[in-house]
Amino acid sequence: MNYKKLSRLFLLSLILCCPLALSGCYEKPIEKKEAEAVPVRTAEAQLDTVQLYGYFTGNTAVDPVNIVPRIRGYLEEIKFNPGDIVEEGAVLFTIEQFDYKTSVEKAKGNLNIATANAAQKKADYDRELELQAKGPGFTTQADIDRTKALWDEALGQIDVKKADLADAEKQLERTVIKAPFRGKISRNLVEKGNLVDGSGSNPPTLATLNAMDPMYVYFQVSDSEFLNIQQMIVNEVKKILGDKYSDEELFNSATLLEIAQKEKLEMVISFEMRLLGQSGDPNSYPYSGIIDYSDNTIDMATGTNMVRGRIKNPNYVIYPGLVCRVKIPGKVLQDAIFIQEKAISHDLSEIYVWVLDEKGLPQRRTIKIGERLEDGRVRVLSGLNSGERYVVDGVQKVRAGAPITEMAPEESGATSADEPTQAATPQEPAPAPAPQESAAPAAGQPESGN
Repeated sequence: MNYKKLSRLFLLSLILCCPLALSGCYEKPIEKKEAEAVPVRTAEAQLDTVQLYGYFTGNTAVDPVNIVPRIRGYLEEIKFNPGDIVEEGAVLFTIEQFDYKTSVEKAKGNLNIATANAAQKKADYDRELELQAKGPGFTTQADIDRTKALWDEALGQIDVKKADLADAEKQLERTVIKAPFRGKISRNLVEKGNLVDGSGSNPPTLATLNAMDPMYVYFQVSDSEFLNIQQMIVNEVKKILGDKYSDEELFNSATLLEIAQKEKLEMVISFEMRLLGQSGDPNSYPYSGIIDYSDNTIDMATGTNMVRGRIKNPNYVIYPGLVCRVKIPGKVLQDAIFIQEKAISHDLSEIYVWVLDEKGLPQRRTIKIGERLEDGRVRVLSGLNSGERYVVDGVQKVRAGAPITEMAPEESGATSADEPTQAATPQEPAPAPAPQESAAPAAGQPESGN
């Protein structure tokens, strides 16, 4: 092998490659482009005074009355159509009356006999008294006592026969079954012509009658929520009545309701309601009423108290058994800081927002949040001051210190602190849910927003 020839070729290749390598060293540097400004919308954190509400899931209900016979007989007439609105005292059913009319006539005859017998016994007694007045020897004290006893016995028989007549008349009256109150009646559960027996301990149900007005609403509140409602009511009553009643009286549920009714303060224990699935604005609560009952204990298994509200229902538009949502006023937050919920971001350990610094650049700020409101705002407990600007829209593209282009500011929806905003929220601050998760509240428990 010719080593000289190979060395010459190697040197020649080096000479040819060097200019290329050197030219690469002197290549012009690539200019870095400036980061493009991210378009965002911002708003100011604002102070506001907000009325909080508690939300609960409940059911409408009435106390139905079973229409039953109280005597034995054949069902003769049905005087209503299924589903009718019947007035108090309206005839619903009639039972065959012949036997009961006969009993009444017999009782009247027996009373007449007893009355006549009593009249005779009284005449005998009066005669003995006349003989006694004539002097000794005309009668004896034994005869006087005997006739007096017979007369008293006859008077007693009159009372017995009067009672028999009253019972017979009552039995006859029970052949006509009337509505005990105004309400909506069900279909008849027994057909005409059937023998019904109401004389036993388990009479058959002929129909059911619901008193539709007022309508009741039953719902469960947690023990802490119950205490919050109780405290709110106590505060309102004291505000109106001053020191007329003691705290001990006002914190007693039964006494408090008596005081509210006596002082005509039903508005301090009022609530609003809407039916689930009802058309229209989901944030509207077209029905209102008062809380007229709470259970006398807290259920240890669930930690809840059963509460009942009463609603006027003159047009019978609300039916028992419907699921509804109840809205009860809670505490008022004075001068609280609120931001829009959509501005909040989450990671595994923190809740944060992007706040604009003095140069107008976004900086990440960790915050703690509290109550969520119906209008999309959230209370900030710490980490943000009133008046600071924060990013509302475009938070996904924002980076710390990166330039932004600010679009038209969006109104935060806050109102003057002098006028409380009506907003719904649970009474206790809750941890924020994951961004793509939503949890449905359990029945009877407070909910946050609609």
